[in-house]
Amino acid sequence: MANIQCKQCGGELKLPDGVTAGECPYCGSYTTFPKLSGGQAEQLYNRAEQFRRNNDFDRAEQAYTQFIQASPDDPEGYWGLVLSRFGIEYVEDPVTHERIPTCHRVQYDPITKDPDYLRTMELASGYDRDLYEKEARRIEEIQQKILTVSAQEKPYDIFICFKDTTDGGTRTEDSVDAQEWYDKLTNAGYRVFFSRITLEDKVGQDYEPYIFAALDSAKVMLVIGSKKEYFEATWVRNEWSRFLALKRKYPSKTLIPCYKRMTAYDLPPELSRLQAQDMGKVGAEQDLLRGIKKILNMEEQSERQSDAPPTKSGTSVNNLLRRAQLFVESGEFDSAFEYCDKVLDQDPENGDAYWYRLMAEKCVANEHDLSRFPDVMDSPNFKMAAKFAKGRLAATISSVRNEIKAARENAEKEEKLRLWQARQEEAYNRQVTMEYVDGVKKKFRLSCFAPFFRVFDFSGRSTRKEYWSYVFMYALVWFGLALINEKLASIWALLNILPSLSVTVRRLHDGGSSGWMLLIVIIPIANLLLLVDMLKGSVPGPNKYGPQPED
Repeated sequence: MANIQCKQCGGELKLPDGVTAGECPYCGSYTTFPKLSGGQAEQLYNRAEQFRRNNDFDRAEQAYTQFIQASPDDPEGYWGLVLSRFGIEYVEDPVTHERIPTCHRVQYDPITKDPDYLRTMELASGYDRDLYEKEARRIEEIQQKILTVSAQEKPYDIFICFKDTTDGGTRTEDSVDAQEWYDKLTNAGYRVFFSRITLEDKVGQDYEPYIFAALDSAKVMLVIGSKKEYFEATWVRNEWSRFLALKRKYPSKTLIPCYKRMTAYDLPPELSRLQAQDMGKVGAEQDLLRGIKKILNMEEQSERQSDAPPTKSGTSVNNLLRRAQLFVESGEFDSAFEYCDKVLDQDPENGDAYWYRLMAEKCVANEHDLSRFPDVMDSPNFKMAAKFAKGRLAATISSVRNEIKAARENAEKEEKLRLWQARQEEAYNRQVTMEYVDGVKKKFRLSCFAPFFRVFDFSGRSTRKEYWSYVFMYALVWFGLALINEKLASIWALLNILPSLSVTVRRLHDGGSSGWMLLIVIIPIANLLLLVDMLKGSVPGPNKYGPQPED
């Protein structure tokens, strides 16, 4: 029996052999468990989980990698890598007490496309597989919401990374130094991300969309620290390690460690390989400002050269792309097609050109209107734009995908509701029809047999329906009995003498005639007058024989 901790709440669990999924008795979450085969694997797994729950995601990834080496067929190891890569922390909802995943390391690529997630799904089966898939969908929804918010943020030039408070809650010296640099760089005209100020109007909101947008767009990161442990602090490391990952993808990004009262050898190994700035040296401040200015100016020049190569007419790709955008916004879609093709002739991997081409194809001036077309993701232009997208465009495409997904889900819900309403209406109509038919049958039965309950009533009134229902029933039964036995038919006729006389008299009363009119049956031709009286409707309202009977 292995001893592990719940990956969502950290509760101590004693795991029976062979159990790979179940409910945590502490938080009530249904979760998966590792297939622990020995003491070493148990230690490696618990160590990795401890790092992840402490939000030390880099060390968690390293520990999970070691666990996978010891247990290569355990899907829990690969799932742990996914949770660490996306920076997943589980927090308790104060209302429902449910454990909700929060994403501290959002990625442009969806979690369901992550290689380690795919490996998890290969190794898992049955109920375990369903739990992994359900949790991945929850995380993907959170990721899409973060990307949607971050897409609205303006790009930053510089990201300042620092430790804000000590373990005792007081402000650090690094925080004060970082704010001084924020003021200097902002006054120099740069757009700077400094969490203490940039996020102060975001109280009560999820910070990740804004941190992600800043990390993604910033060209320079300054990591400011005066102690080795401050550089290694969980959230400080989380920021600079994410920026380093982006730097590997986009080499034009620059990270500058800025330290004082320590040596470059005290920096984390990942930062010690970079060109750092000793802020304790004379003139370090001027050198850093000059270096930042040089980096950002070179970046702008590089963007102009790489993203906008001159055409034969001397017009840059950047200008052509801008004209294509203006044509799309003004509704001149044919011209937009033409200029997008000119851009792609010069730069066949320009995601923005494919995007504007898609907008022209669908004849929309607002890119978010593309979500109105359910088949837009099948367009070759959409696929090419998504393939070469980066930065703002990647976030926009992710947002459009999310909107289309939401629209499809709403359409499915509306269709299900429509079908349900149609079935309810059909069932209601069927019920009404059946109730009507049953009512008619019931009234008919009552009309047929009413004369037997009013045998001696020669003073009231009977409706036309009651009379003729009785006559029809009497004749039907008589013919049936006559076919079987004539004596039975005769007995039936004798039994109906008084009922037939009383109902006939009441029918005459209902038409306003005297019951003595029945005596005219002894006159052969006068029978027709009696038949006419039987066919007449009721006299409206009460008469001298009583109130008008209900039909």
